Amino acid sequence: MNKLYKNKKWNYLGIISFLMIASCAKMDDYKKFAEGGEISYTGKIDSVQVFSGDERVFIQGLFRSDPKVTGCIIYWNSLQDSVVIPVTRTGNVDTMKQYISLPENLYNFQIHTFDALGNKSVAVYAVGRAYGDAYKASISNRLIISAMPNNNNQVKIMWRNMDRTLGPIGTEVEYTDLNNNKQIVYTDLGQDSTVLPNFKLGTEFSYTTLFVPDTSCIDTFKTTYQSVEVLAPPIEYNRTGWTAAAGTDYDGTRVPQNVLDNNITTVWHMGKTTSYPHQITIDMHARNQINGLTFIQRTPLDGAAKLIEIQVSDDNANWTSSGNFTLQNTGEKQFVDLSGAVISRYFRIIVLSDYKDGTFTAIAEINAYKR
Repeated sequence: MNKLYKNKKWNYLGIISFLMIASCAKMDDYKKFAEGGEISYTGKIDSVQVFSGDERVFIQGLFRSDPKVTGCIIYWNSLQDSVVIPVTRTGNVDTMKQYISLPENLYNFQIHTFDALGNKSVAVYAVGRAYGDAYKASISNRLIISAMPNNNNQVKIMWRNMDRTLGPIGTEVEYTDLNNNKQIVYTDLGQDSTVLPNFKLGTEFSYTTLFVPDTSCIDTFKTTYQSVEVLAPPIEYNRTGWTAAAGTDYDGTRVPQNVLDNNITTVWHMGKTTSYPHQITIDMHARNQINGLTFIQRTPLDGAAKLIEIQVSDDNANWTSSGNFTLQNTGEKQFVDLSGAVISRYFRIIVLSDYKDGTFTAIAEINAYKR
């Protein structure tokens, strides 16, 4: 037998010996690991859901198998906090339902079942959020365009559009009816108006906006109630004898006087060759009380007027501003209340922007009203 063959033989014997030793070592390790019997796991909870809430969460899951399960433990805050829930199996699919009060935050939950001998299941993980003061401070009431009574003892509230990012769903309005009974009217966020029937004039209504921050939330959040005074119905003036002027700032036959002719198909068209601001001055030829102005935009809407300033004067020389206002992009008549009643002969509308390309636009009708 040559030397090369002998070396190979001894190499093979060495490898076999090493494998036998390693195998024995693994068996010894297993025996140490399994001393006292094999590890037993209980059946884990299934279909876990975490629902958000107002400084709380609601956790739900199913026990589908393993009748030995006697309890469930939920950990959070890096296993620093927990709650133990007793479980009584019925032989069917059983449901675990648990509310946990928590400060506002995002939480990672780890859930185990266990049996009477203390055997635990493998972990099931879930994530959930509790809302609180920070979220409540971020929400606000839906804004009101107008709240107008009519001759049928109704008040119609017109609402502004609202950003849906924080989860607004609607408004609740509380008011007192003609029989001194409290009424509550709910309006979905998709509606732009609310009618309050049998409203008792001289009283206020109050409203709150409802929010659900996410689709899993079990609680509805409400803003602080806000009170609104209902003013007397507006009385528009008869415009006979009124005149309107805008210098050369108009287009062809679409002259300023058209805003006073009770015809919504004729308009005052602002000059195409000049840029903002555009202005029109109305002479009522008498000193009148003005609580606000009405506007009807040109229809079909084509760059309706947006931001305006209203000024008043007694001599058409010295003017006082009553503030800036935003008209709505609608063909319906809209009422713009001033902050307080004024008495003057002239009023002026200065148009500062539009809803289209920012150059010019048109208005069909303008009037003043008192209350």
